[in-house]
Amino acid sequence: MREEKVAAGAISNDDYASLDETSKARLSVFVESGSVPRHLVSVRRNLPEAVIKRLKEILLSMHQEDEGQKILRQTDGTTKFDTLPGGEEAFRRKMNDLYHLRGEKK
Repeated sequence: MREEKVAAGAISNDDYASLDETSKARLSVFVESGSVPRHLVSVRRNLPEAVIKRLKEILLSMHQEDEGQKILRQTDGTTKFDTLPGGEEAFRRKMNDLYHLRGEKK
């Protein structure tokens, strides 16, 4: 097997955890970011509020039903949907701070 090498890469903590010990030993971890959600739900701005509310209710309760659990497992082994800690604006600020390029002006 021919090995291709790169200067750097990124991998999720879940994918890293699934690697065998030999593969992990061949990697060097330089930086770890804070936890970020794997899947986000986004809706268009003009979607009626009643539709958004119902969608949120369904997604946040899926883990309570057998069919919902099955669907969640098919989505990368997700166990449940949660709201963003601190709300959407706090999450937006966190992502901006986390991924803001050094030297770039805000």
